[in-house]
Amino acid sequence: MESLWNSLLCFINSNSALWSFLVTIATIVYVILTYRLLRETAKARKLQSQPYIIADLVLKGISLKMIVKNIGNNCALNVKVEVEPAINNPFSKIDFLAPEREISNVIKYITHGEAFNLENSKYKFKIFYEDPYKEKYNHEYSIDISPLLNATNYNESENKEIVDKLNKILPKFDSLKDELHSIADSSKKIADYLKDIKSKFK
Repeated sequence: MESLWNSLLCFINSNSALWSFLVTIATIVYVILTYRLLRETAKARKLQSQPYIIADLVLKGISLKMIVKNIGNNCALNVKVEVEPAINNPFSKIDFLAPEREISNVIKYITHGEAFNLENSKYKFKIFYEDPYKEKYNHEYSIDISPLLNATNYNESENKEIVDKLNKILPKFDSLKDELHSIADSSKKIADYLKDIKSKFK
């Protein structure tokens, strides 16, 4: 084996053109590997120093909450969150969001009856923002809330009894509202009649 290796070295040394070719190939491979390493290092540094905004939907009891959080290591400016299909979006514009800062708001109350009859359970998020150096970022993804709408959330929820009672009370309020409208109309007619009588005595 040693003699074979020596013979190979002698052959390479005796052929300067081949030696130059091998050195050139090795140099090119080294440059490519170094470039890739530098590029990955720069990418890792950038990821460590940039903001990263996520949005999510969380169901707690009957409350469907929208959460926006900066999980990056830098503050985010001019954050815009677009949702399809359209919802009552309280976070369409956020001027400033610090690292690790989370904000949330209730966007909808889902009753027991609605839980299993939602037409839209899939939401598409488009998120736009920029860092303090004015570099812009954007990404999009979809969230399906149907796994959240399971029996545990409603059939066994401590809120189910409250929701059922509210469902019974709401029609009574609608009826009361109609009666109040009727009283208001009657009161207006009486007021107009009294004004008419008063004008005749002037």
